[in-house]
Amino acid sequence: MNSLKDFCPCAVYQGIGALSNLSDLIFPKSTILLVTSKGMSKREIFSKTLDYLSSETPIIRTISSNPDLDRIDQLRNELHSKKINQIISLGGGSVMDAAKVLSVMLHENNVQITLDDVLRKGIDFSAERLPLINIPTTSGTGAEVTPFATVWDFKNSKKKSFASSVLIPDTAILDPIATYGSSEILTINSALDTCSHAMESLWNKNATDRSVLLASEALRILIRELPKVLQTDSLESRSQLQLASFIAGLAISINRTAIAHSISYPITLHYGMPHGLACSFTLPNIARLISAQNAWVKGTDLELIQNVLKLLETLNLEKLVTSYCTKKQILSLIPEMNTKGRADNFVLDNFSLELILG
Repeated sequence: MNSLKDFCPCAVYQGIGALSNLSDLIFPKSTILLVTSKGMSKREIFSKTLDYLSSETPIIRTISSNPDLDRIDQLRNELHSKKINQIISLGGGSVMDAAKVLSVMLHENNVQITLDDVLRKGIDFSAERLPLINIPTTSGTGAEVTPFATVWDFKNSKKKSFASSVLIPDTAILDPIATYGSSEILTINSALDTCSHAMESLWNKNATDRSVLLASEALRILIRELPKVLQTDSLESRSQLQLASFIAGLAISINRTAIAHSISYPITLHYGMPHGLACSFTLPNIARLISAQNAWVKGTDLELIQNVLKLLETLNLEKLVTSYCTKKQILSLIPEMNTKGRADNFVLDNFSLELILG
């Protein structure tokens, strides 16, 4: 693959020690909003981040997993009077998604509307945002570079997608030190998200030569580096997993996701299954279905696909799934699994969800 800069829509600093660039990216005398999680605020990377903010005193707000629409509106209301002019996210996909949404909703041109207006009532927003820096602490969502943010409308039991090119940040900082200390299960679930993004790009009606190239590179890195991380937890391999996540994020920015993600949303909503696991446990069955119908996107490396499936087999996804819900419970959600804008990206127009779910 060519240099990452040839594909990247934002400035990116990547590698061990990349976080040190943060001090040069802060506006003088700025009012900074630092969006993070409660768990992250107790880790060393949080303290390091504050150190790089030098004399600036950030406003800190925490986000839990699967950010709720009403919670983000509550934060918006709390923060509008603070006159924030720069936002930094330090966390996983949920934190980055919330920061991306807040960067739009806190812009002065959106002061008259709420997220409720935008996502529940369909009211237009101004496609402008506050300056945004994303620092991912997991390697999987690709949220640091995608033009999407997932917001959960728990009041109405729905998953909402905030989508706009304005959500792409000014800067992404990929420092593996930010992921160091993640548990094995978090590392696996995050890597599964990378895998699902890449695989969904290879059975996607919207795939392009570029998205296939990116998805394939992400998978090559993943199958090479995930076993190394699980065995040795080296920073260099963690850096490579971050890169794979970022590249897969670039791929879905082109074609969006497809049927595996469509299936996943109600499972996460009703049973709390981590997103990476929920959108990847179906990958082997979908891959077999695509192979049986010779429906892989042009340019797909079938040997690479076989190696990905071998990796997934070693992770025992079925056992991980049953710790959240039963097969019967999953099948009961089939009426909710046809998510518009996801299921219709799948290359097959006629397929059986029952067959995919095994």
